[in-house]
Amino acid sequence: MNFGTVSIKGISMRFWLTVLALAAVSTLVWSLLYKNTPQSDLKVTQPRIQSIRPVAEPNHEFVQSQTCRTCHPDQHASWDRTFHRTMTQVASPSTALAPFAGEKLEHLGRTYEFTQDGDKLWVNMLDMDWDADLVANGGRPNLVRNQPRVTQEVVMSTGSHHYQTYWVSSKYGNALWQVPWVFHIQAERWIPANDAFLTAPHADHRRVVWNAGCIQCHAVNGQPGMDHTNGEYNSKVAEFGISCESCHGPGHDHVELHRGKTAADVIGSDRPDSTIVNPSKLSSKLSSHVCGQCHSSFSFSDSEYFQSGFKYRAGDDLHATRLIHSLDHPHIQERPNLQLGYWKDGTMRVGGREFSAMDDSSCFQNGEMSCLSCHSMHSSDPNDQLGAEMDTDHACLQCHQNIQDDLTAHTHHLADSSGSRCYNCHMPHTSFALLKAIRSHRVDSPTAAMTAEHGRPNACNLCHLDRTLAWTAENLAKWYNHPQPALEPEDHEVSSSLLMLLRGDAIQRSIVAWHFGWSPAMEASGEDWQPLYLGFLLNDLYSAVRWIAHQSLQRYSRFQNFEYDFIGSDQYLATTPSEVFELWEPPLKIGENHVLLDEIGGMLEQQILKFLRQRDDTPIQLPE
Repeated sequence: MNFGTVSIKGISMRFWLTVLALAAVSTLVWSLLYKNTPQSDLKVTQPRIQSIRPVAEPNHEFVQSQTCRTCHPDQHASWDRTFHRTMTQVASPSTALAPFAGEKLEHLGRTYEFTQDGDKLWVNMLDMDWDADLVANGGRPNLVRNQPRVTQEVVMSTGSHHYQTYWVSSKYGNALWQVPWVFHIQAERWIPANDAFLTAPHADHRRVVWNAGCIQCHAVNGQPGMDHTNGEYNSKVAEFGISCESCHGPGHDHVELHRGKTAADVIGSDRPDSTIVNPSKLSSKLSSHVCGQCHSSFSFSDSEYFQSGFKYRAGDDLHATRLIHSLDHPHIQERPNLQLGYWKDGTMRVGGREFSAMDDSSCFQNGEMSCLSCHSMHSSDPNDQLGAEMDTDHACLQCHQNIQDDLTAHTHHLADSSGSRCYNCHMPHTSFALLKAIRSHRVDSPTAAMTAEHGRPNACNLCHLDRTLAWTAENLAKWYNHPQPALEPEDHEVSSSLLMLLRGDAIQRSIVAWHFGWSPAMEASGEDWQPLYLGFLLNDLYSAVRWIAHQSLQRYSRFQNFEYDFIGSDQYLATTPSEVFELWEPPLKIGENHVLLDEIGGMLEQQILKFLRQRDDTPIQLPE
């Protein structure tokens, strides 16, 4: 058969077979590197019923949030509706957002059966203690027949906004293992934990211990209590979740000082009170450190952390007890996997580290900008916790008032367009977390040189998806006198976003794919050519990239009901793009052609294949 004469909507069969071959070769290589032999027969043992979890109780410093409510009912109520409160909860049918009754899930040859019995939640699965012990001794669990299974009570949950994941007990004291699944709240579906993060294809099962890492930010005054001699934990927390004393400091002395007084006496007094911290009354730096205790990239300067936890208290200088990281920090330079959390210019590219990103901003370093400049715990929508008008230009114009009088002279866009929104240019979505792009909190200005030299997408090309990097460089030179950087030939010929989508690394592909479904970018770039290229990502090696591509694809009218499973079999994933090609209608009119289509809307196949062959498939395990 002459495959060159067969076409699908203008796409030659020879081209399509080449794409499939590229996908198949990549999948095979990753399989050989990462996949274990599928396990054989499973053996179900007698249930092991446990309900051990870290102890949550007040201590000589911390009094818990219900004590604060007595005098501060309004503040307690506004905090109570936030997602900080429900970050960590004792698991029960009322706190679990995922369905448990009769759920049976399978991933990487392992099955998980979830059940509910009264007010108890249970999971039957492989014994994770046995699994971890075998791996620690050099074994490979998937090669073992008759693997032991247990039925355990789910004792705790983490998350309530985007994801929720669940924890079961371990034989190592009160350590908790993560059930290797998360529930995606918006999508209302279970997702294997590996696939809920930007994880190298065919990576082994996640083995996460709550006490080792999560305790540090997902509870108040977490004390891991690790015994280095036997690996057991005797963990304690003052309170589950992120509550009053996380941000205001320990409340014991404050309560004792005001014991016997009425709430009106306490709240109405203007006398200084050194027993409690109000972040809004701290300096911009120290108030931001309160948020930065969790929202930063750091390691411990205190060797006693794994026993007694953090020594930082709200109001302290965070640098006294933490090593706040940057790309050039020795701790990062010694760990290539952690370097993946940064763009090559040092900008954070993983979410949840907003303080580290803001710390690189001139507005923070040389001005009075702080986390509280835009965010509020008690006077905001819990979704993003933005204060009043902080989702508008006022967030920036409250300081940069000189720009307000003639906004378009500064932005060179219509005043009511997305191109005149300050944060779209100065805080674009160039970080990745939670299967989506999120705003960078490094406040800076877009430059073509930054993209050319360091690979960080710039705001201009994330909105104008059909434009080249040379086009951006020319406009920035004309408007702001930017020096013209040296560019590669393709930077003059092919849109910057499309180059990243086809040949970039997994983070670049994720960021750009998300923008292909971002309304301002769709408005600025048309809506007729993008679905074709999102189709190419539906068989990407990274499940996170596939998820994002499908979410963006559904933003286009012809694909609103396009059914697709991002964790389907390799064969299914390899053939799914052809369904997109069948539905896609080429543009009726081609303007400046930077999106690899000819004058009648057909693909420039050889160029596309060239960029696909150049794809950067460096293994990435993004440290979310």
